[in-house]
Amino acid sequence: MTRMNCVNTSLTRGMRLLALPLLFTAMLLASLTSYRMPVVQAADQTPVLLHNGFIGWSVEFQGMLFFMTTNGLWKSDGTTQGTVSVKDGISDDFPISLIERGDYFAVKDDILFFRARTSANGTELWRSNGTPDGTSIVKDIYPGVNGSIVSGLTVAGDYVFFFADDGVHGIELWKSDGSEAGTALVKDINPGIQNSWMYTANYNNYTIPFAFNNKVFFLADDGVHGVELWRSDGTLDGTFLLKDISSGNRSPYNSATYHFINYGVLNNELYFGTMHIFDENNSHVTFGSLWKTDGTQNGTIMVKVDTGNPSSMLVFNNQLFFRSDRLWRSDGSEEGTIPIANLNGIPIVAGDTLFISHQEQGSSAQLWKSDGTPAGTMLVKDGFGWINSEKVFMGENVFFTANNAVHGTELWKSNGTPAGTVMVKDINPLSASSGPRNLFTHNNAIFFNANDGATARFWQSDGTAEGTIKLADGAFKKINEVAGHAFLTRPREEYVPSNSGNGLYILGTPTTPHTIAGRVTTSNGSGLAGVTVSDGTRTATTNASGDYTLTGVSAGSYTLVPALADYSFSPNSRSVSISANLAAQDFTATPLEPQGEELVQSLTPSEGLNNQATAVTVRGNGFATNTPPIARLLSTAGVFALTDVAAETTTRFSANVPAGLEPGLYDLIVTSNGRTGILPNAFMVLSPSADPFISTVVPDAGFNDRPVEVVIQGANFDVGAAVYLGETMLNSSRLSSRSLMAVVPAGVAPGSYSLRVTNGDGKQVVLANGYTVLDAASELNDDLLSNSDYLWLDPVLPRVNHPVQLGLLVERMGGKNTLEAVEVLFRRDAADGPELGRGVVNFLDPRSMESTTPITVTFDATGEVTIYAIIDPDGVIAEHNEQNNIVQRTIIVAPAGNDQVPPVVEQIRINGGAEAAVTAAQINVDVRASDPAPGSGVGHVNIIEYIYSDSIKRWVAIERSAWLPYLTTPANYRWTLQPLAGMRYIQVRARDGAGNISVGQARRLVNYIVSNDRIARDQTRVYRYMLDPGQAFEVNLEVLEGDADLYVWSSQADQSAWVSNQSGSVNEQVRITADQVVPGLYQVEVYGYSAASYRLTTNIGASVANAASLANGGIDPSKTQPTMPVVPLSSIPSEHMGNLPVAVPELEQPATGNMVYLPLVRR
Repeated sequence: MTRMNCVNTSLTRGMRLLALPLLFTAMLLASLTSYRMPVVQAADQTPVLLHNGFIGWSVEFQGMLFFMTTNGLWKSDGTTQGTVSVKDGISDDFPISLIERGDYFAVKDDILFFRARTSANGTELWRSNGTPDGTSIVKDIYPGVNGSIVSGLTVAGDYVFFFADDGVHGIELWKSDGSEAGTALVKDINPGIQNSWMYTANYNNYTIPFAFNNKVFFLADDGVHGVELWRSDGTLDGTFLLKDISSGNRSPYNSATYHFINYGVLNNELYFGTMHIFDENNSHVTFGSLWKTDGTQNGTIMVKVDTGNPSSMLVFNNQLFFRSDRLWRSDGSEEGTIPIANLNGIPIVAGDTLFISHQEQGSSAQLWKSDGTPAGTMLVKDGFGWINSEKVFMGENVFFTANNAVHGTELWKSNGTPAGTVMVKDINPLSASSGPRNLFTHNNAIFFNANDGATARFWQSDGTAEGTIKLADGAFKKINEVAGHAFLTRPREEYVPSNSGNGLYILGTPTTPHTIAGRVTTSNGSGLAGVTVSDGTRTATTNASGDYTLTGVSAGSYTLVPALADYSFSPNSRSVSISANLAAQDFTATPLEPQGEELVQSLTPSEGLNNQATAVTVRGNGFATNTPPIARLLSTAGVFALTDVAAETTTRFSANVPAGLEPGLYDLIVTSNGRTGILPNAFMVLSPSADPFISTVVPDAGFNDRPVEVVIQGANFDVGAAVYLGETMLNSSRLSSRSLMAVVPAGVAPGSYSLRVTNGDGKQVVLANGYTVLDAASELNDDLLSNSDYLWLDPVLPRVNHPVQLGLLVERMGGKNTLEAVEVLFRRDAADGPELGRGVVNFLDPRSMESTTPITVTFDATGEVTIYAIIDPDGVIAEHNEQNNIVQRTIIVAPAGNDQVPPVVEQIRINGGAEAAVTAAQINVDVRASDPAPGSGVGHVNIIEYIYSDSIKRWVAIERSAWLPYLTTPANYRWTLQPLAGMRYIQVRARDGAGNISVGQARRLVNYIVSNDRIARDQTRVYRYMLDPGQAFEVNLEVLEGDADLYVWSSQADQSAWVSNQSGSVNEQVRITADQVVPGLYQVEVYGYSAASYRLTTNIGASVANAASLANGGIDPSKTQPTMPVVPLSSIPSEHMGNLPVAVPELEQPATGNMVYLPLVRR
């Protein structure tokens, strides 16, 4: 089996492990030579970070180092570029104590076996061929989240043996050939749920199974004979107790007086030691014995009685040496098993010599050497106060740590003579100690950690004082050596939970730092030069093509921030974790100078602290220069004037946001030259002492069969904000101080997770159960839910003593079959308050949303009323989550009045026309509304932006405004789309002076096209276009990286998709000629066959080339094509969706520069 080392591990269920056989803490040393070897220069030996984080067990496989981290299995060839993730989403437990384990990895043939944990399966057996696709769970031995706690992986014969608990038989011996079918229980040694393998915290001396002669040897308790030595060849009959050495059932769990120390092999026989042996009456028989076995019951015999506790076994000069209270040797016979000398130290081999330290209580420590005979065992040097058992050998010397009467604990060396036994260097002078530890050799030099009186440092020595030099601050220890590379990590004393982990380092190999690259473009896709992009330490400037590259970036987490005067950026920052070169970290720049005729277009900065005034610049078109414009901030907290307004040009003026405003989001209203302009959601007021907070998560659930883009809304998100799902950091982008976008990857274990946002200053917010991962494959994943957005009334504004219809949109996450007659109970004032009636969803398909039949209610008093909707109140439907079955919404019941006719939104235009595609996030929304007779006039409008979530199969509101004053007909509003590529709908409602509100039937389709979009594997981006008679349609997909496919669907049910799905980074194209076009809606889907980046362009015109002359595009028959669109073309946001603001701020139009403040009115 390939050599394995391990660090930073957790022994679950109280397990503790005895060190792997032979030398305990000592290292096996190289042969003694008679010449001094050259030392590689110190500059070449400095540790270099390869991976930042928590490093666990490691093993050599395929000529590389494979190692486990808290976020997956990794591998390294000793370079930064070659240190990469093999499989994400798996881990194991890593405690502060870096207990070394050798039984969590095993290599057999071309398969790496290892134990790993997921939240879905617990700790189970996994396998890998070194690739992501070739890394998978072998078998879910203990089904569900508990895990079988796999341990003791050992290769013997044709199998990997290990111990596991399947929940039925307790912890027993299992075997695996790497297949699920070939992974099976070998034997239920202790029948039933009882364990046969020891693991309790009170019994710290259990051993790892030992492979010998194609069989595995291990300790087990069958419930009858107590803990004894067993063997197995993988068959039921070939698994048996070798000998009942200590008669009866004397349990080690409570007495801890009997155990096997360790193993040694000599002349094809396995040697082991015992401590106390008892007879069937529990009478003490002997204190320690040496045993051997050939793997048969008859061949398992005692070699020598009363040897003490045999341990530290090694073979030297074809004899077995071990220590107990003395140094012993054995040739396998009773008479040939004799004590050599009364020496109690751990022996090590150095060429043809054994070195041993010895110290009696109250006496000085001594260094001895031996040729294996009593006569050849002699004192080298005494007078030491203490000699550490940790020793290494190089050249003609053995190196060790010791102290004496003059010096503290320092590094010493010995060539086996008194004169040649000297201190190497007094690192911490005089009686102070440097405490050298973690000694190892590499490239003909000694490496160790020592404290020079200031701090722990990493040292190198050639065996001379002048050649003993400091290499680096901090301590390091070697965990493995592969292909000539010494791999290091931080030892226990350097590891605390608050830092980023112990890390993986390489010694003596120069490395190439990573790069972060990307492109900054304007909305039309052109590169923008002169933008500086910073990661907090380094900066890079974009070239004429908009490209930038940050070089010399070490592994770790960074926040990328672009900057250029008079431009805003989307996203305005990116949080990245880097362990290899990182590309496609792109930004889109928008000029802040006005680009249209709208009066008010931007406000910068868009956020500020409320403990001081914030200087801002307002940009637009048509500002008066002789009279300062009137600028006001509007929110539910009231209306507040900007101060110190100073006219500058017709396109720009400056002002101050006053101190003392309540934290929250404000609209900007500007009046100048007889015009009034409104900028919704223009300014966020922050509190300097406030932690970040989360208000909504959109969506708050998703299936785990594909990546899910999640928008987290709230406030106080700074430029260094990072998003965590549970304890896993997500790839995220900061859209603004109140909005973050993160991607939940596919394959996350089902369950409810907390969402945590941690700012760069360490402040954080945790939303318990903030996101739910749903199992796409589970039979039991039914969940009925809704939210306040989906509780609807018609009319929207109820009036006292007038009937109103009430209903609820019910969403179904998952499911297998259609549900019928799903009831919803409506109550008021409380979840157990007065009943209003019951509505019914007649049919509810899996992953769908439908409304209840409406009920008719009448409210007998004006004012606020809270309505509760309880889904499936009688518990008829089995759900995996019933905590989200109650929805509440507070409404206002208005007085009866003459005007009860709601206004009408007649038209919504985007950027002055009916265009369906935009390339800039900032758009102009023109709204034309009217109020039919008797009419009180349109007073306000509300805007909601919807996107479609492919994961949860529904429309979600991703951004919304307050009630915005409707001052002109038509009214123009500057709106900033959330920077998510693809289709969305803008929904507008109007409110008249009497409080009547229009239904949500007014919607406008918008496609947001970015110059370079990225999609994950199995993710789909959707766009929609309306085609008229006689128009042709051409769709071009420029695949910049990865493999993206193109599908185009029409609203004609009998038309299948137009497809272009070639393999690799190949451009795709679909052309639909005018004679093929059926007028109506067409849906374009860009599918990530692998993770990919792409650029999408479309052409709608009177004609395009004949379909037969396709310049690009093609079909790969090996790829499975979809049979239906991702989003049904009939699907649009429901008219009932949208939870409208209750509060309506009243705004009086001033005639002069004086501001009129009016109280907040709730109608």
